[in-house]
Amino acid sequence: MPDEPESHSLREFVFENGALSDHAYAAYVQSSLHKYEAFPKSVGVGKMKILVDLNLVMFSAENFSHLADNPTLSVTFVKNNIDDFFEAQDECSMDDDFRHKLLEAEVGDRTRLKVLATMDLQILPDISARAALVGDILARTRTQIENLNADAARAVILSSRPAETQISLLNLLHGMFDIDQVKDILQSMPSPLPDIKPGWGTPRLADTPVNVDFVTWLKKRSIISSWSRGTGFFDHGIRINLFRK
Repeated sequence: MPDEPESHSLREFVFENGALSDHAYAAYVQSSLHKYEAFPKSVGVGKMKILVDLNLVMFSAENFSHLADNPTLSVTFVKNNIDDFFEAQDECSMDDDFRHKLLEAEVGDRTRLKVLATMDLQILPDISARAALVGDILARTRTQIENLNADAARAVILSSRPAETQISLLNLLHGMFDIDQVKDILQSMPSPLPDIKPGWGTPRLADTPVNVDFVTWLKKRSIISSWSRGTGFFDHGIRINLFRK
């Protein structure tokens, strides 16, 4: 669409024209050489989606608020303008349910970690789905975050799947727990981890880097007596030697 001053009225007419078909509207608005400063006031959800998907409206707290009744469009609007969002987020009205949706969106892990830093993670023991989502992010990035306390960290570990991810997270976060807390967490993890307690058994794990890290710090913290790798053809994997009492 022409960008001369005399074309401004035409541009505004098209921009606010809810009577156009969505196809025609998209064809017109995407020909603009500049982003619009605000969303139109008189168009429906279909045309709002076009503007958000094509990223044709500048990000601001006011424009974010304009999408408050449509979380899906709000998330897309933020995702498409993530740097501007972080600059303006203190002015934006949102809750952790919205931030949860943003964590699930197609954004990078660096963005997810920045979002996590603004969330109340103390409630994770009460929201297992959110705890699992946080666990996926921390396991993937190998990052510890300051606003995670011991109770929330326990929820993150136990809500995550599969077992390898749980062990990986415990490897990352075990320093947050005392010995009794570690033992308590082990009792709630998949077999054979509940068997890691005083007794005569010899729990076995697959010989993987994650499990080697796991038994190494268990030994260092005197939770197990020792560990070794199997040497026979039928005796492969990691053998965990327990304290007898």
